[in-house]
Amino acid sequence: MIAFLLTAGEGRRLRPLTEKYIKPSLPLLNLPLCYYSLYLVKKMDCNNILLNKHHLPEQVDKLAQVLNKQNHHVQVSDESSQLLGSGGALWKARPILEKHDYFLVANGDEVLIPTEDSILKQLLEKHIEKQSIATLLTCDHPELLKSLKPVWTNKQGQVVGFGLQSPNPEAQPVHYTGYKVFSRKIFDYIPSGESNIFYDVVTKALKNGETVETLHLDSCFWQETGNPPSFIETAKMLAEEHLKEVNVRLNAFALPLNHLFKHPNGILISPKEVSRTDIDFKNFVCIGNDIEFGENISLENVIINSHVTLPDNTFLKNNIIMEL
Repeated sequence: MIAFLLTAGEGRRLRPLTEKYIKPSLPLLNLPLCYYSLYLVKKMDCNNILLNKHHLPEQVDKLAQVLNKQNHHVQVSDESSQLLGSGGALWKARPILEKHDYFLVANGDEVLIPTEDSILKQLLEKHIEKQSIATLLTCDHPELLKSLKPVWTNKQGQVVGFGLQSPNPEAQPVHYTGYKVFSRKIFDYIPSGESNIFYDVVTKALKNGETVETLHLDSCFWQETGNPPSFIETAKMLAEEHLKEVNVRLNAFALPLNHLFKHPNGILISPKEVSRTDIDFKNFVCIGNDIEFGENISLENVIINSHVTLPDNTFLKNNIIMEL
């Protein structure tokens, strides 16, 4: 088994942060974004990881080195010359992926907290049982048909289409969580070069009579992190609802930040208790390790990475700070 984490994207909506950092490395409650996916992969007993690189490729290489030190076997598919899209990424990585009967593909910037950590193992088991060409992990979401385009399924939970337009009156919309298992046969439908895995590849397979299954989650936490406001809001929701689960993930990878402390006022999330009482914390603030605070500091809806110095008279609102 191999898990392919898509890590080549430019993260344009998170600029200027992503001009210097790949989106999968951005800390969400002090845990790099890609580790939310890696944790679920770890729970399916899969240590064979594939990453792809295009934007800031040296940072993807560095991530691969870190994961190798954590007892993963990591390979990297190079898309430096051209970003190929979700389907093209598989085409480029075909020499690696087609050695396996089945492989998992996951977005490297998803935030999914399921009720069961073994959900990806269940996804694989259903895929093997049904012998479909693909099996998607789905859930319900209030933004379906609004900001989120749905996957359409029939009464048996099989995929019948994608996009805002319902393919038939009986089709039901569900949300795709960013995790899917493919059979090797998917390569019969992937064109060379750039393509979209759903609209250009899976749709073609469906028209040819292939079956695409879903495993639907009745309950889970899934949120968008595409722009700074949604990134901060997701962090805030995680802190309020799933701080225990985030700490479990921090501990699982033995990262330097292995526990988050929640301030009694419910605002500050920090690796250690902050004794300063003269700092004005408002709404939600998450800080990393080794933060140096100057005088006259005011923070509201802010995420601050480790090893940052905040000079005197710093006023930050609705911001993500990697360094100053």
